Amino acid sequence: MPRIKSPEQRLRIIDKLLAGSRKIEDREMLRNMVNHEIHPDSIGLEMLDKDLKQLRELADTDDVSIRWTKTHGYKYSQPNYRYYQKALTDDDKVMLVLAQNLFQTFRQTSLKEKFRELVEKVVENDGSARFWETNKAQKFIQPEFESDSPGNKWLPDLIMAIHEQQQIQVNYADEKKELSPYVLKQNRGLWYLVAYDHSKKGEEAIKIYSLNRIRQILPGSFSYFRDPSFKPDEYFKYSLGIWHRHGTEPMSVRLGFRHERIIDNLLQHKLHPTQKQISHSSRSLVIEIKVYDSIELENLILSYGEEARVIAPKSLRQRIQERAQKIAG
Repeated sequence: MPRIKSPEQRLRIIDKLLAGSRKIEDREMLRNMVNHEIHPDSIGLEMLDKDLKQLRELADTDDVSIRWTKTHGYKYSQPNYRYYQKALTDDDKVMLVLAQNLFQTFRQTSLKEKFRELVEKVVENDGSARFWETNKAQKFIQPEFESDSPGNKWLPDLIMAIHEQQQIQVNYADEKKELSPYVLKQNRGLWYLVAYDHSKKGEEAIKIYSLNRIRQILPGSFSYFRDPSFKPDEYFKYSLGIWHRHGTEPMSVRLGFRHERIIDNLLQHKLHPTQKQISHSSRSLVIEIKVYDSIELENLILSYGEEARVIAPKSLRQRIQERAQKIAG
């Protein structure tokens, strides 16, 4: 059994015992029960009294006392009470460290600092401050991109506006826009906002805005509008990056690959979420993806060089051939 030396851990054990169903006849019995939990460590009655005093002070903040009666022995004055019943578990603590790592995505913004303040408030009240102080600096997750993009500073304001459904006025590249913000999207380290433009109508009203081009955000003069046709989970379903075309159907693109390393990589990491395997052998792989026809698609195919070929559609294959010739010549 692990050694328990921390006073806080002893308090948690005493807290659990006082809330339990077993009758604790006297201090000696309580001491023996604690020592059984922390074996091979042990405490004396003097240390037990100090722990009880500290736990009494903690419980007193909830208007609860620790009492001894002939009928019930040592118990809390309030039935079913435990001071640490909402305490962080070991799994909770691991999740906090994980969240701290994930919040690296929001570095250079006030979000990371606000998250730190929130966690420190939680662990201080919970009694896990020492754990957090020791582990908060761990960095075992590395985001694909760590951008110091100037647009990152707008993330807190936009997150709040989306959460509270607040319409905003944005100075965007020196043009004022009245927007109802819907979704934030990160692509290649940069952040983008999907929002409803109140000066437009229909599908064209929903647009994508680069946070780097935002100069100012103010409260808007319109009521927040939620377009009932907008589905955030489907908006980028057929997109590569942040590219989206209104009123255009995605096309089925069939691609062939013949390099072993590329084939292994595509089998483990899909080129696109819509990827389907058409055929596979030790020397070739044919897949099909359903995406919008865009320059991003052409660039993606060209990035594989001679190891990729466009099987269909024919129009895309011709464009890729033309671009490849221009690159070569």
